[in-house]
Amino acid sequence: DATCQICHKLAPETRAKSIFLKDKQGGEFLRNVSPILNRKDCYECHDPKVKINGIILMDFSLTKINRQISSNLGKLIILIVIMVGLLIMVISSLMNKLVIKKLKLLEKTSKLIGEGKLEEKIEIPGRDEISHLADHFNRMTGNLKEIQRHLIQSEKLAATGQLAAGIAHELNNPLGNILLYSKLLLEELAPGDIKYKNTQKIVDNTIRSKNIVSALLDYTRESESVMTLININEIAEKSLIMLRHHMEIQQINFRLDTDPSIPPILCDRNQIQQVFVNLIQNAVQSLYNGGKIEVFTRLEEDEENIIFGVKDTGPGIPNECLDKIFEPFYTTKEDGTGLGLSICYGIVERHNGKIWVETQNGTELKTIFKVRLPITKV
Repeated sequence: DATCQICHKLAPETRAKSIFLKDKQGGEFLRNVSPILNRKDCYECHDPKVKINGIILMDFSLTKINRQISSNLGKLIILIVIMVGLLIMVISSLMNKLVIKKLKLLEKTSKLIGEGKLEEKIEIPGRDEISHLADHFNRMTGNLKEIQRHLIQSEKLAATGQLAAGIAHELNNPLGNILLYSKLLLEELAPGDIKYKNTQKIVDNTIRSKNIVSALLDYTRESESVMTLININEIAEKSLIMLRHHMEIQQINFRLDTDPSIPPILCDRNQIQQVFVNLIQNAVQSLYNGGKIEVFTRLEEDEENIIFGVKDTGPGIPNECLDKIFEPFYTTKEDGTGLGLSICYGIVERHNGKIWVETQNGTELKTIFKVRLPITKV
């Protein structure tokens, strides 16, 4: 019998005491078997040779328990479904807030930038990967805007150069004739004559006009660059010496601050010296009653670029003029040609460098023109 097998099919030490069985109706019940052992206390009534006096069988119906389990299981499944649904809603909301909205903002801004609106920026707070991506995107946009500005400036310089070359050649011959005949008139006039003074003004203004034309021709002339390894500190020192007398006359204090760790760089000596001279002259012209000028050179921390430039104690450059100072013919000086900084810009561009200006209020040296040139590995 199945009940007997609870105990007798196994060794005594491993015998179970309970078993699950089914009744004739198919209902499940738990049967517990408890043998009544024949002990010494029982020998008065029972034969000592008999080991078991009897068996107590206890049956427990599991119908109600199973029904309750089934009911609870259904409720548990419903609860799990609800919890999974809520979890999906929460995750979807978080994904929408933390990822989808940010990606849509990235997509929207990228379309605007693709349409040429490089001033657009993506403001995504946080420190997650998408926020970092937005920061990189903004930096990329800033670089694109800077590149676009350089391209526009280069195109403007090229177009202006072609126009200026034609005008300069057309003006050069008439100006030469005016200068020649006005000097002949001076030779016929006495220095005290009022006509002498007026003619002298014609000569002076004609010379000034020829200088402007000469500057135009220098600006537009495509001279072949002679690239050699040079010491930038040496060029800075020689440029300062060239203009030293001029600065001493105007009672301008000047200082040379060079970095001895700068290695020789590959560039055109004459063109780079022209940049130094133009920047120093520009600083001198901004000082009226004395002042200070500092010419400096530096090796950048990455040791892949050098920076040189000129500082002065002039009045500084108004913010509205900062974007125009490198344009041809733009000048704030009465006798300026507006070509000096444009020439510097073109030379630096040909050397794969960058030139810019900084204005610092509250400091002694307010205006700083800086030039960055790459160190070419030979």
